[in-house]
Amino acid sequence: MGFKFSFDYKALGDKETYTKKGGLIHEMYGTALWFFLAGTSGNNLATFFPFDGAIVRGAAFGLSLFLTRSVFDGDFNAFATLRELTGGEADAAKSLMKLVMQIVGAFGGCWLFKPL
Repeated sequence: MGFKFSFDYKALGDKETYTKKGGLIHEMYGTALWFFLAGTSGNNLATFFPFDGAIVRGAAFGLSLFLTRSVFDGDFNAFATLRELTGGEADAAKSLMKLVMQIVGAFGGCWLFKPL
């Protein structure tokens, strides 16, 4: 079984790749919102549940991913993007740009939107 990669670099120069619904801008802002909600709701969920630690953080990430996917259209998760890439379902150039946008969005969600 081999990997089937397609590399369409011309699509990266198209405006629609970035601005359409589910495009790269949605990936960036959606990932930022996901990490922001996960960071803020993790503290709030700890007040409702008697246990702390990984269970509360995991529940916060799951709940915030559910809320983010209801607002934005995209993957927001690097594992989902890598699964599409290695499964041959997605273009390699666009998947790599999705990963870059997810990294930028995660940095933005963690540091720029950090609650005071």
